[in-house]
Amino acid sequence: MAFVMVLSYSRQIFLRFFLDARMENFLRGHAAAFEAWQGVPRVLLYEYVPRNIFVFMCPNWLCGRHLVSD
Repeated sequence: MAFVMVLSYSRQIFLRFFLDARMENFLRGHAAAFEAWQGVPRVLLYEYVPRNIFVFMCPNWLCGRHLVSD
């Protein structure tokens, strides 16, 4: 699986390959990108995120029930 993150203004690309698509690797990809860029963007926009990952990243108690349907 390829983890790709692109900075919207500079279009700088971060690419990391993993053997599988587990949540652990999804989060490792984020951490490695932020470390490589020496910071964290204010806003993250996702092109495609399966529902289970969105629920993990934005639980009902934080985002509100209207954003995540059960």
